[in-house]
Order: sequence, then structure tokens, then C-alpha cells
Amino acid sequence: MPHKDPEAHQKYQQKYQRKYYERNRQKAIENTIKNRRSLRIVKKQWLFEHLGRECLHCGYDNPDGLSFHHTDPSLKRHWGDIRPGQQGGSGIKHQRGIVDYSWKDLKAKVDTLEVLCFNCHNVHHAEERKTTRTHA
Repeated sequence: MPHKDPEAHQKYQQKYQRKYYERNRQKAIENTIKNRRSLRIVKKQWLFEHLGRECLHCGYDNPDGLSFHHTDPSLKRHWGDIRPGQQGGSGIKHQRGIVDYSWKDLKAKVDTLEVLCFNCHNVHHAEERKTTRTHA
């Protein structure tokens, strides 16, 4: 018989879900991994549709060799900003992959992204570091 009290029902559901997860932990983890992987693919395809499918600098067009560059670095979000204390206590902030952003954040910043091949992207950031070092 269902609980008439919403709080009692919520407590029952929490207890049930915890036990269910304990019994089916491995399958739940596998499903989460599979769902995240497929969602990343969908987001990457969506970005390619909106930004183009080739490097802006050299025209390289193999999607496996392309990356998304933030034209405004202040909009980058680090994992440490999202989940503090989850870096194994190292205090290091790891950069989030663009396809790990929520849909809302991704759509809001799509205009600040550009497609670059890995080589052009690395050259761009190397030049950026050189100019930063000489001016510091």
C-alpha cells in the first residue's frame, strides 16, 4: 500500500533505491558510463553542426583530430570549480572537456568556441604562453 505521507514515501524510496543500487552496482555503473559516452558523442556532433567540421586555420577535416577552442578563456570551467575536493586531495584543477558541460552551458557558450585541429590548437596555446612569459 502506498504511503499517504509524502515524507514517509520519500524516506521509503531513498532506502529502496540505496538497496537496489547495492544489489545492482556494477550494472548501474556500466549504464552510467554508456549513457555519458553516448551523450558526449551527441554533444560533439551538435557542436560540429553549429561551428563547422574543419579547422579554422588549416582546413583539416577529420573529426577525430579536431578540438574546440575557447576564444574567451574566462568562460572555461575546471572540474575543481564544479566538484571541490574530488581531485584526490591534490588540489589540482582539471580542465573539463567541452562535451562534459551541461546542455544549458554548452548552448550559452557556443558562440565563444571555434574548431581547431589539435596541432593548430597546441600552436595557438604555445604562442599564448610565450607572450605571457615575455610580458611577465
